[in-house]
Amino acid sequence: IRTFTIDTKAPVVALNSPSNNSWTNNPSVNFQFTATDGLLQACTLYGNFNGTSFKANQSNTSMVSGTQTTITLSLPNGTFLWNALCNDTVGNAAFNATNFTINVDTEKPAIDLNAPVNNFNTSTANVNFNWTATDNLDNNLLCNITINSTINISNIASVNGTHTNRTINNFNDGFYLWNISCTDNATNVNFSLTRNFTIDTTFPNVSLDYPSNNSWLKNANTTFNFTLIEINPKRCLLMANFSGNFIENQSISPSSGKNNFSQITIADGNYIWGVTCNDTANNQNSSANFTVSIDTTLPAVRLDFPINNSNFSSNPVQFNFTVNESNLNSCSLYINSSGWHKNTTKTDVTSGNIFNIANLTLADGNYFWNIACNDTAGNEAFNATNLTFSVDTTNPIVALLSPANSSTIATSDVVARASFSDQNIVNCQARIDSGAVQEMSGDGIISGTASFTFTSQSNAQHTIN
Repeated sequence: IRTFTIDTKAPVVALNSPSNNSWTNNPSVNFQFTATDGLLQACTLYGNFNGTSFKANQSNTSMVSGTQTTITLSLPNGTFLWNALCNDTVGNAAFNATNFTINVDTEKPAIDLNAPVNNFNTSTANVNFNWTATDNLDNNLLCNITINSTINISNIASVNGTHTNRTINNFNDGFYLWNISCTDNATNVNFSLTRNFTIDTTFPNVSLDYPSNNSWLKNANTTFNFTLIEINPKRCLLMANFSGNFIENQSISPSSGKNNFSQITIADGNYIWGVTCNDTANNQNSSANFTVSIDTTLPAVRLDFPINNSNFSSNPVQFNFTVNESNLNSCSLYINSSGWHKNTTKTDVTSGNIFNIANLTLADGNYFWNIACNDTAGNEAFNATNLTFSVDTTNPIVALLSPANSSTIATSDVVARASFSDQNIVNCQARIDSGAVQEMSGDGIISGTASFTFTSQSNAQHTIN
């Protein structure tokens, strides 16, 4: 008698790990499966691990029914199908009902930043971020936006090789660093380069310093100064109507704080000027406009009275002059009555008209005088030369020396003599009775003796003075 067993059932094969459609970034893959069969003989790992055909790879002939078996392979990057074929001793064989897929990916995603560009400056508080994530296998990656080392938005779906956009709103003014990090299905993580951007929604603050508003300048070479308050200054323009039109005259790259343009030469006239500045975010602002007047012409002064070398025997002495000046401010009388000094100043002088600036009572003496006039720009001028005059209110001292009073002389030719003295040059005259006046000889001195000769006088009583 013989016994035999009929076995028409194939082994039951279960694929344990890696699970179907799984991802790994480890090239060493453990393939684990379990076969159940009372007459289990061997199992063979199948896969398209060479990248082409699906075929047997390794076999295990020491299988134990119901016990998990592990076969380890080192695989390149790629997507692979795998299964296990198990057979029993009577030739029954079977695979797992379906093939499993395993993705091996050891490469990190590549990340290209598209916007904003590095050193980006903007005057808006909302920023659009754009990047492209590229992976060798994964079609859908998850990306994070990091701002100043803190993740701002996480797990943004990014299609492989396609631009991805996200806008972040309501940034405060300031300087920011940003980057993108992306993860593929195999948990490979990569980080982009780090870029910076600046949010600047504040307009420049511009104020004018010099020349001050409504000022007058006497120098045609002028420097214009201003103050700028701005954390990201870019450009400032000097705007003025020096040429007739209100246009740009100079431009500079400023700093926050005090600034000045290069010296500029301007013709005499009245002008309007201002400064316009922008920042690196293209915020632009202008100062208030100021008015400045340039006057480089000196006042023209003419002394009218007293004329040069004049003499006065009485007080007061009147001082008159004429000035020609379109922007006249004031005029002053200078005289040496007690040292050279400013005696009188007037602000109501009119250009082109004779003006009486003072009537002075002066002690006897010799004087020189002048007039200084200035304009609103600070130009000042005297008459080209000082003029001289004298005041002498005291009569000369005269004493008749001969002939003696009530005397009788024995000649018809009479010689009269008199002594004199004065602080100024004296001119002496004499006559007998109501006759002709004679000038003394030796004029041009301030003291001395004068002699007069009267010929052919009649015998009679005469008077002489």
